[in-house]
This record gives sequence, C-alpha cells and structure tokens, in this order.
Amino acid sequence: MASERLSQIERHLADPSRIDDQVVLVTGAGQGIGRSAALLLASKGAKIGVNDLDKDKAQAVVDEILAKGGQAECYPGNVLDALFPGSFVAAILKKWGKINCLINNAGFCQDSAIHKMTDDKFDIIMKVHNYTPFRMIRALSTHWMDPANLDMAKSIVNVSSTSGLHGSMGQINYATAKAGIVGLTKTVALEWGR
Repeated sequence: MASERLSQIERHLADPSRIDDQVVLVTGAGQGIGRSAALLLASKGAKIGVNDLDKDKAQAVVDEILAKGGQAECYPGNVLDALFPGSFVAAILKKWGKINCLINNAGFCQDSAIHKMTDDKFDIIMKVHNYTPFRMIRALSTHWMDPANLDMAKSIVNVSSTSGLHGSMGQINYATAKAGIVGLTKTVALEWGR
C-alpha cells in the first residue's frame, strides 16, 4: 500500500521543477513512510530536514541522500518535546533560509482493547499524532505568514490512516488520534488554503 502511494507521488513529481530547491521538513524520517518520502523528494532536488527520535536512523537517511548528491540536514529529537518544533524550524531556516513543505509523519502505536486502555497509552498517542502536527504547523506560521513569503510555494502533508475514518479493533487511541489529524488538516486548509 505504501509503495503504491509513493509511486503515485513520484508520478506527480515527474516534473523536476515542482520540487527542485524546495525545503522539506520530515518528522519520523528514520524509517518507513518518512524515510521513503525523504529519499524520494531529495531525488527530485528538494533539500530535506530529516528528523527522527533515533539519531542513527536519521543520520543514515541523511548519509544516503548526500551519497546520491542530494542535500539534507539531520535534526534528531523527540517530537513530543513542546520546544522541539520551534527549534527544528529555526535550525532549518538558519541552514536554508526557507521552508516550503512540512511532512508530519512521526508516530507509533500502543494498542490495547478499550477496557484495558490506560490514560497514559491514550494520551501519548494523542500527543504524537495530534499535538506534534499542531505544534509543527504553529512553529512554521510566523515564517509562512511573513508578507515576504506569501507567494512562496507551501504545503503540509499530515500522515493519517484509514483507522481514523473507519476505526480499528484494539486501537481506540490510534483511531481517535488519526481522526483528529483529519480534522486538523481540514481546519488548516480552511484557514490557510488558497
């Protein structure tokens, strides 16, 4: 499924002028969808801010991008830290002077049946899948709302799941969080979309 989606995105990016020299932040880029997105976009000429909780995995993605002639910066860190979004955005702005795209991909699961779900398991999944994307978007708002940047290409990709639309056995926290990211995405589109 993920490979089909990446193939679709790759076809969309066939025109190199669409992404060349764009600066993209990717959270959770050390593996899976985040890693694949970072590598694909870098291969099309984007400069990638690579984040992952695991510094070695993030650096491995950066090294792979650099080895293929791309540009990338490693910014490991915990997306659950309330100060992380601002520091990630500031570091990438200092490096490249702009940010065109944010891919909110970081996430994980802590599955449990409803009657066994603890508040802590519920809360942490809500935080990583809802608070983090909200905080990342808010951290970008000053840069993106600057009158000098109003015409700059900008996009946000919030990674969700069909669990957020249809529910998922044993994943009350994850399904609720993924439904929340859909609402967050639609609200940002209403407020900022053109």
